[in-house]
Amino acid sequence: MSLDEDRFGTVVRNGEGFDLRFTRHIAASPERVWAAITIPERIAAWFAEVEVQIELRLGGAYRLRFGSEGPFTDGEITGFEPLRLLEHTWPNPPHPMGRVRYELEPDGAGCILRLTNTGVQAAYISSLAGWHIFLDAIEPSLGGLRVAWAMEAETDLMAVYEVRTPWLKALRVAAAEGPLGVVTPTGETVEIRFERHLQRPLVKVWAALTVPERISDWFGEMSFERLEVGQALKLTFAEPHYSVEGRIEAVEPLKRIAWTWPQPDGSHSLVTFELASDGDGCRLTLTESGLTRTRGAGNAAGWHAHLQGLSAAVDGVRTSWSEVVAREQAVSAIYHERAPA
Repeated sequence: MSLDEDRFGTVVRNGEGFDLRFTRHIAASPERVWAAITIPERIAAWFAEVEVQIELRLGGAYRLRFGSEGPFTDGEITGFEPLRLLEHTWPNPPHPMGRVRYELEPDGAGCILRLTNTGVQAAYISSLAGWHIFLDAIEPSLGGLRVAWAMEAETDLMAVYEVRTPWLKALRVAAAEGPLGVVTPTGETVEIRFERHLQRPLVKVWAALTVPERISDWFGEMSFERLEVGQALKLTFAEPHYSVEGRIEAVEPLKRIAWTWPQPDGSHSLVTFELASDGDGCRLTLTESGLTRTRGAGNAAGWHAHLQGLSAAVDGVRTSWSEVVAREQAVSAIYHERAPA
């Protein structure tokens, strides 16, 4: 494994996914490297012994699988110029818009290989270390060396990437905690939106959102006289101890509840929880709208941390405030990195 500075890949945010980009100077002709990336048995020599089936033409199939027991991923060749360009889709649930692009360019007695993997989701950001290792193995494979893949090597290299780019670790932690929320500009304010699939009965999730003693198990101490539109409510948080007062703005039993949250500038954001049945559980959508831009990233990190405790609260398990704080700190960097300017 090489740790030369110019061999490290870069990560670029692209919509809700990320693009991974690499450049390699290889001491071999474009013809030899082209063979290494287009002939199935030669691909297996450097790419984790993957099984590949290719129809080498524009629009042709590009099927691959890791291991002999798993299913094939069915992709399509979307870019094809012999000895210069190969691009194929990588469509599966973790990479719904995934695409891999190889570009070759003569460079003296050798060539330059550029690889771009687009549409990588946050949960699979460690593909950065994987591609690094695979690309390092191409040149040895040209000499007949079959390079075995090892998870330990990828894990160790990803730790190096996270030291070099700290928000990558925050991104990985955030993805492990649950899908990232989205912060979207809406004029002078921003809106936060989260979606969660909870494998819990809808009626129990509703209770965790509307019964004060249940709300305190995952969020804060909430009090109100009646669950009705127009009722005042009070939220109290611990460490540091503070309270806010809002008002219930909408109640549709088992479907929706919304309430206001005062902001430091005197305005109010609107927090809305919506529920819908979804297979073996329910789908929860949380939005907070009307936030000042300076609070978007911080509030998103806070909601991410609190929502992680919601499923436990449905089961009657209380999340400690120290756990919430630790989760919020872990994901804070990535939400600030992603926040709209």
